[in-house]
Amino acid sequence: MSEEIQSALDGVSLDETEAVLVVSLKKTGEINISSSLNNVAAMHWMLNKAVFELNVFERNQAQTQDDTAEEEAA
Repeated sequence: MSEEIQSALDGVSLDETEAVLVVSLKKTGEINISSSLNNVAAMHWMLNKAVFELNVFERNQAQTQDDTAEEEAA
């Protein structure tokens, strides 16, 4: 396991965690998905929620960078 993966796992707070979904990508391109949930619908919801949150984060980051660039240009 690489240091980056271990760091990501160490950064996860499991204090009040009710479910875990792990998506891993191998060098060969193979994707593995493991879940503590036996409910496919709940797993699907968790994946969709994660993608939505990432999109919101990326959009906010882009807006922040644009605002910073405008302030530096002024």
